[in-house]
Amino acid sequence: MNPLPLGERRTRRGYPPVVMALLLAAACGGPDLPEPVGVGGDFSLVDQRGDAWNLADHRGRPAVLFFGFTSCPDICPNTLAEIRTVRERLGDDADAVQVLFVSVDPERDTPQRLADYLAAAAPGAVGLTGTAEDLAAVARMYGASFDRVPQGDRGDYTVDHSAWTYVLDRDGVVRFLLRYEEGPDELEQALRAVLRGA
Repeated sequence: MNPLPLGERRTRRGYPPVVMALLLAAACGGPDLPEPVGVGGDFSLVDQRGDAWNLADHRGRPAVLFFGFTSCPDICPNTLAEIRTVRERLGDDADAVQVLFVSVDPERDTPQRLADYLAAAAPGAVGLTGTAEDLAAVARMYGASFDRVPQGDRGDYTVDHSAWTYVLDRDGVVRFLLRYEEGPDELEQALRAVLRGA
């Protein structure tokens, strides 16, 4: 497997060092990540109900984690659609998998906006937000990146962001890292692996 850019979006600052390590790991051995890569970890944010949410409190369930924002025109809805497709394929096992959507747009993605968006785009998913500082810290932990990009002269903006999908095992450890270009088959394979404890 050859390393590819972070989906179709990459910040002008280039790849964080931890992402370069992940790309090299993927190039050498496929999407299965060795434990010492050093990406991921526990974090606390606010969910779409406005309640505190901590990853450590949800151990025991595999998870799919994705960084995005509700105004994203393409990458986020496409990724969430793939996740929905895979959950349908999993059948009864789908309920064992958490879907975590971490916002990279704290100014617009309030808990209520996340709730409304995910109710349509990814029913059952947990939407997570927080302060800009909180979200930047979580992104650094996972080797993700995002950058607010002004558009026009009326204060409009979009957010360029990395497009990795992370598959976490029951202990909250990142086991698989999937690029935007990879499709639902790879995600299904990764989830089935963590569900059986591989």
